Order: sequence, then structure tokens, then C-alpha cells
Amino acid sequence: MKSRLLLLLLGVVLGLAAAQLAPRFWHRVTPAALRGAPTVGEVESKRWDEDRLLLTLVTDSGAVLATFSRRVAEIDLLVDVGDTVALALRRYRPFVEDPVIDRVVKAAGEAEPLAPAAVEPPPVTEPAPGESPSPDTDVPPGGPEMPDAAVPEPPAASEGRVEGDSPPVTG
Repeated sequence: MKSRLLLLLLGVVLGLAAAQLAPRFWHRVTPAALRGAPTVGEVESKRWDEDRLLLTLVTDSGAVLATFSRRVAEIDLLVDVGDTVALALRRYRPFVEDPVIDRVVKAAGEAEPLAPAAVEPPPVTEPAPGESPSPDTDVPPGGPEMPDAAVPEPPAASEGRVEGDSPPVTG
């Protein structure tokens, strides 16, 4: 008889503990289809209170005051007034503490691109032999690399050329 009473008390204690702790971890272990529809609302106000962040959301069911005490800096950077936020709540409650944020949709017109639009660079073309590279082409210091055989040797000063004469033709 004592063992049954002890087992009953143990079951009650475990049931009460599970009822208090399960909602915090329930969203991690259940599929989205079983959790139900999230509570979606627009952020009406955002305020810091000591080390907590308070968000007031306006939903179809009514206003929700969400108090965040964990990951406050990250949530503050993510959520702004006017954004639409989806909270993982099973039913409407006016006061919630540290609810799970399922999704944040930024207000229209506020979103700024993080990086410039991807622009394809122009194709790189090699200049034809004897043609100088265009100014917008990247040329390494010292000129373009050429094979040793293609580098012409400067004419010798002893060839008897007079200034203005055309260079001698070799061939």
C-alpha cells in the first residue's frame, strides 16, 4: 500500500514539473503541424526595461506584451517597430515571457540591401599584338607578361641611323 501511495505522489510531482517545464522545450521536439498556427502580429512598440526587452504586438485576437530576458541584444537588432512577428504560442495570451519567435517580416520600405546587387564584370579581352591595353584593363606593374621570344630588342646605336629615319627592316 505504501509503494502505491509513493508511486502516486511521484507521478503527481513529475506531472506538475512536466506541466511547468514542457512548454519551454515542446516547440523543439514537436513538428510544426502539431504545434498549431503561430500568433502573428505587428510590433506596435519596443522598449527596454532594465535587462529585458518589451515588445507590444497587435494581433487579430488582441494585444500581446512579449517580455524577452534571453538573447535580448539579438532580438533588439532583429525586430523593429512596424515589423510583423510570428510567435510560437499555442493560444492567445496577453502576457508572455521569452516566447519563441518563428518568423520576422520586415516592414515594407525599410529593408535595405545588405550587399550591392550582383553585377557581372565585363569580359576580359586581351589586346591584339602591337595594341596598347585600354586604361580600364588591369595591367600588372612592369607591363603585360610576354614570352622571351616575343620581346623585340632595341636597335643598336651603331647602325648609323639618323633621327627621323624609319627603323631597319629585318627579316
